[in-house]
Amino acid sequence: MLVDAILFSTTNDQAHYGDYFFLHELNECARSQDDRYEFFGHHNKNSEWNANWLCEEIRNLEKSGLDPKSRWYIKDGQVLNEKWAKKGVPFSSFRDRYKKILPIALPSEFNTLGKSYIHAYSMSKDVHFTPHDTSSGFKEEQIFRGVDRVGLLILALIVRCQLLLGCVPEGINKRYREMHDSNTEPAELAGSLKKRPAEIGDIVWIQGDYAEVLNVTTSKYGYPAYHIKYIEHAPLSEVPEDWFAGFEVRLVAKKVQVEKAADAAGEEIEKTTGQREDRGKLLDCAKRAVVKLSIYQQQLRQQSSKPPSTSSADSTSKPNIPPKAG
Repeated sequence: MLVDAILFSTTNDQAHYGDYFFLHELNECARSQDDRYEFFGHHNKNSEWNANWLCEEIRNLEKSGLDPKSRWYIKDGQVLNEKWAKKGVPFSSFRDRYKKILPIALPSEFNTLGKSYIHAYSMSKDVHFTPHDTSSGFKEEQIFRGVDRVGLLILALIVRCQLLLGCVPEGINKRYREMHDSNTEPAELAGSLKKRPAEIGDIVWIQGDYAEVLNVTTSKYGYPAYHIKYIEHAPLSEVPEDWFAGFEVRLVAKKVQVEKAADAAGEEIEKTTGQREDRGKLLDCAKRAVVKLSIYQQQLRQQSSKPPSTSSADSTSKPNIPPKAG
């Protein structure tokens, strides 16, 4: 509903609202007729008449100037086809509509919906619980997160309706709108998704593992993606390198810091032995040292923030919290 309301900002006129609802009603007629034939073996003429009437109303809107290409709610912006009355209306997918809102959505709407199609669509799984989503990994906190998101969606929808109507009613509507417009954090959060947290050669932390950045690209939507190579340990031995979105990456150490550490170690070795060590080997050792130091620092932070445990947990296990950049 929120995505559709945002897109109506591009077609905010009575013709498109009427067209939108006529087409949905036509689709229901086609589905209802199909169900009658499938389960009861008959065809309803009243429903057929209603479908024909809806087609005529839609056709009149097209004749009055409604451009079929502006129909963001129809796949490929097609002209009315008589087959829709029997086969159903080819509505555009949520994915297609989501991509269309990216240039026009408010930061608050963008943050509420999610940072990509998958993240936006996965919200449905948080709200509509199913055995597939809640069997082994279900946690009670998911319910509270789902409820919070529903509330944020409703508030975002209220603001979008105010924009479509071109007015803000007095009372709670006005108070909420003032709070919404004065809040700068959504814009900062939305903008952070397009920032590059690291550059080529930096050491990063990704989902519990450490890696070196090999390459950074930017998608057509402005989001960075990172090609990384795992250091020491990879989740799958068969996959030593992989790609991740920028928001999944946490900076651990800059490339220049690693190089300085390697060069300093090389100078000390040369002073002691009189021999110059291979710089590639020194850099590799420096990267591994950065990883070990980061893991140790995280373990210290965990120990200082938690009461002593009586369990015999392995002290060498890697922490699963993002490290602080060093």
